[in-house]
Amino acid sequence: MFTALDGEDRTDTWLANAEEWDARTDPWDPDTDDDGLTDGQETHGVDTGVIKPTYTTDPTTPDTDGDGYWDGWIGVYDVGHTDNVVLYREHLQSGDGIEGVEIVEEQVGVHKASVVPSAGGADIDTDGVKEHSNVHIGERQWGSAPTDGNPPSLTFGVEADYVDELPENRLDNENWVTAIEENYALYGITLNIERDDTVVTLTDALASSNDENQHLYLLVSSERASGIGGNPWGFNADESIGTSLELPANGHIIYAESISESATEENAVPASDVTNSPYNSKTEVLAGSVEMHELGHSFDVGRLDDTGALPLGEVYSGSSSDQNSERHETSGATRWSIMRRGWDSNSLASHNGHSYYVFSIEELSTIDQP
Repeated sequence: MFTALDGEDRTDTWLANAEEWDARTDPWDPDTDDDGLTDGQETHGVDTGVIKPTYTTDPTTPDTDGDGYWDGWIGVYDVGHTDNVVLYREHLQSGDGIEGVEIVEEQVGVHKASVVPSAGGADIDTDGVKEHSNVHIGERQWGSAPTDGNPPSLTFGVEADYVDELPENRLDNENWVTAIEENYALYGITLNIERDDTVVTLTDALASSNDENQHLYLLVSSERASGIGGNPWGFNADESIGTSLELPANGHIIYAESISESATEENAVPASDVTNSPYNSKTEVLAGSVEMHELGHSFDVGRLDDTGALPLGEVYSGSSSDQNSERHETSGATRWSIMRRGWDSNSLASHNGHSYYVFSIEELSTIDQP
């Protein structure tokens, strides 16, 4: 019995060598195809201990029905021997976080979307070929069937309204929103961020908010609205309590003025981060991280760590109160995902000299549709 990546206690089924031979799986690897389900679970079905198998899938391919989404909860491309992914929750619950050989360095990387079944993807290095995150969010996690050939519906509209006179209007441009869309596309999620109204005051913005009736709502304001606590850079009203701010469902705000000040203060965002990113300014680099973070809350990313409604219940990745500490580590450098607090250049991962933001396996284990 072990706690699977969906948080449920499940009985694992290990295959006998004869079955491994018949199925053409690797007897030394519990998850031959890296899709987040063990070979035994795929062959005999997933047993929750209460309800018997719901699906049996092919243990030699990560995407049994060929719809671009992998079969399991969370799978990692090119991870090799996958005990540390299949039994990931067990490591998280050990009391010492993810450390040593438990760290899955592959999770910060990307691969060509054409190499393995990959839904979505983005050409982040402008070589004409789309890339996909090494971490695949499977059909079990999205609640769709891995055998019916129908992919989960993961296209979401975002209405973006802007308060006038933002610092140099550096966020009210198509380049900034496209880069955020592409970063989410690395995880098979299609965002359509529609730059809508430009309004004079915050009050005007709230009056016209989400008039396009999109799934999600973003307000880019020059400064924090009165009576709102929490992070000085952003605020997810839909996930928070203790505010009278009237935003539409799944609404959030980012504060361009304070982001701009922080991005340039003491060279917090080096010029090299701008050069290697899809953005055109330090403000855009930091604001991209903040918007990815706030959108992450709308998708319940990192909910496993949080202790209640935001902002007081939010536990940031890597903080002293993080009970499920999961480092990203590459070449000995420790980094945290964009669900961390504050900013550090180590929040950026790189592929062929081009930077992007990453979520962690642990955070994505709570992801859901907004």
